[in-house]
Amino acid sequence: DKPVTSEDFRASMEAASGRDLAWFFEQWVYGAGFPDCAVRVEWDEAGKTLVWRLRQQQPVRGGVGIFRFPVEVEAVAGGTTWRRRLEVHRDTHEWRVPLPEKPRRVRWNRGGWVAARVDLPLPREWWECTLREDDDVTARLDAVEALAKLGAATCEPLARAAAKDAHWAV
Repeated sequence: DKPVTSEDFRASMEAASGRDLAWFFEQWVYGAGFPDCAVRVEWDEAGKTLVWRLRQQQPVRGGVGIFRFPVEVEAVAGGTTWRRRLEVHRDTHEWRVPLPEKPRRVRWNRGGWVAARVDLPLPREWWECTLREDDDVTARLDAVEALAKLGAATCEPLARAAAKDAHWAV
């Protein structure tokens, strides 16, 4: 029985993945803080393009830097669900995604894998659609929180979800 260090764990993870994980351990094990992101999503009707913008807004000092992480995003337009893994590695990013029509809903950080604070204002109809349709309970919980902040106009969709959602927390 020998103590295991973070470097032992890193070596084991690198051997299993075949990847250099030095950046990951510097950031998430030895570093401080977490990503604080402002995410904006807009539909460009003329270009039939969904535009995702991200800005990391955490203070960069005292062991906290600009974070590098993958994030899974999703858009549902027509009968198609579009998913993509985006790589975040700078303080600002913009991704443009051509779609056949305006999406009914979008999702940032599908599954909630990235430990981050996220400011994501979306149109009410996108949040309502997420609450009704998304199979990811974390997405539905995010929709409940966002709709609750919008006030009385969202009471009916929230009440319907509280009565019918299969997950107790929604």
